Amino acid sequence: MKGRAAAGPAGRLCIRQQLATLLSSHPVHHLTPLVVSPDGQARYLPVHGPLLGLDLAHKPATPARLELDQVLLMVTDGLIERPRIDLADSLEELRQRAADTPSTPHTLRDALLRHYSTDTEDDIALLAVRRQPIEST
Repeated sequence: MKGRAAAGPAGRLCIRQQLATLLSSHPVHHLTPLVVSPDGQARYLPVHGPLLGLDLAHKPATPARLELDQVLLMVTDGLIERPRIDLADSLEELRQRAADTPSTPHTLRDALLRHYSTDTEDDIALLAVRRQPIEST
């Protein structure tokens, strides 16, 4: 996302629009985005296609909507990929770990980095954002 958003409701709207554009224009991130709900449920969004950065055609955008207080979690494969461990097993462990963690961006980020970043030499990127109501002024 380029530029800086202004503080307050207008800034939040700008960030929301930029994030919506990111999600709708790039249906695949290194790993499928995960949505974590305050009630302890976590589910992967149903998006598929080649990894970003590969010069391959992508399917049309898959719209997704976050409900209030849900957290969108996007991570690179460096967070969970380990030699000799099936990626499907690692994805399920990430989903379960996220579901068992209080769903705020900060607590998810800290818990996941504390658990996963100790035994990897790969680069890690993690984005966790929560949908909140826009406060009227």
